[in-house]
Amino acid sequence: MISEATRAKIEAFMRKSLEAIRLNAVNTDTGQYFPKRLREELAAELSYEVTEDEFILRGKGYFYTLVTGRGPTVNPGPGAVRRYITEYLEEQGESGADLTRHAFNAATRQHEYGSKLYRSGQQSEVVKSIINEQTIADLKQQVAQALVIDVGKYIQESV
Repeated sequence: MISEATRAKIEAFMRKSLEAIRLNAVNTDTGQYFPKRLREELAAELSYEVTEDEFILRGKGYFYTLVTGRGPTVNPGPGAVRRYITEYLEEQGESGADLTRHAFNAATRQHEYGSKLYRSGQQSEVVKSIINEQTIADLKQQVAQALVIDVGKYIQESV
């Protein structure tokens, strides 16, 4: 069982990470035609949970798409991809026939092959620039220090 001090360190880490991830989600253009409105919606719905042995970042299913890219279409849907791409391109200042043509071509390519990020097999910087090997190592060190203090208190109380 983790102590309140240890849990507090983990909670502080997760709160800080969650806020940074939310900012990244809104402000990072992953090159996937995600309109800012949608990125804001996804960021607002992010949450986390800390249990005895793990911490979990939770969000809408398509938040994962912002991180890893969109795969090829498996089941045809109501045309959301093209609508999102059109909205994104309008944000970028495109209009008229160029907008319609660009949105159609980009949507067709994503339906057939997935997004460029997906095809690269990489992850966007939205999460990995915040939660990565270094930040996990830092958290482990903080938790280890808190545990040493907890064990010291336990020994003192036992004597």
